[in-house]
Amino acid sequence: MRNPQADRPRGYRMICHGASTVRWRLPYNDAVQLELFSPDRTALAEGWETVERLDLARARRVFEDVLDRWPETEEATEALRWLTVAEERLDGMEGDAPRELITRLWNARDAFPRQGLGGRFREAVLARLLSEMQVRGLGGPADAPCQGEALLEAGRPGAAVRWLTRAVAVPGCRKDLRRILGLAFWASERPKEARRHWLAWLLTFDEEEAARAAASVPAPEIPRLVAAHGAASAPVWAWLEGLAPLLKDDELPGRRTEALELHRHVLAAEEARRRGDLDEAITHREALLRLDPELLRRYMHRLG
Repeated sequence: MRNPQADRPRGYRMICHGASTVRWRLPYNDAVQLELFSPDRTALAEGWETVERLDLARARRVFEDVLDRWPETEEATEALRWLTVAEERLDGMEGDAPRELITRLWNARDAFPRQGLGGRFREAVLARLLSEMQVRGLGGPADAPCQGEALLEAGRPGAAVRWLTRAVAVPGCRKDLRRILGLAFWASERPKEARRHWLAWLLTFDEEEAARAAASVPAPEIPRLVAAHGAASAPVWAWLEGLAPLLKDDELPGRRTEALELHRHVLAAEEARRRGDLDEAITHREALLRLDPELLRRYMHRLG
């Protein structure tokens, strides 16, 4: 028969040994020491629950009580440090008008990191932001960027795609919204659409800036295409390789460059081909032959 002492946890004593039951406990003095110097996880959990509700006054009382009882608790100490930041950003928010509250929450988000204990405050702010927008019915074009970014960060990329698609359709929208929309498509496992929006975003930069920006996206094909063909030509080459849809004319910048003219000729040739207008399609293919014979060759190879 196995000796039950063989299973004894280190530092514990056996207090009951029956046919099928063995119980262990710390010696009295050790148990007292454990109680004195180990924080109560239930108390810490209560503190984080109040943070999730952004009940900052209650959270402060809970974490300060933990420190009063267990002064060496690093988790409570760090929680109070981030709590001070939250109080500075959010004090008095309950009296804000709806849009003022949304703006305050949105700006407060960036005061916290994405990871660690500070990240728990960031998550709480995001959750409150999304809840307030839903409850208050804030869903117009002006709200779409905020809603979309918040949903993406909250781990809801499908919903983020819908909001950010509305956002980029607004004339004069922030140019980085296409980058963020690309991230939402990427997280939604729709890589072709993601590449499409990243390529359109890169067209807002000059060539040197575009090369640096291309390195920031998670698709390795993007910097490769930009390095090989330049940012202005990368979209049409991405389409030729089957990596992304062909950008539409309203997604191209208004400037006139040879690279963008090549894109427009490919786009016009494709539209004519789909309409069955062979003469117009040939006209644009002839223009491609004059401007870039290799691109035309690849285009005709794609057509089969």
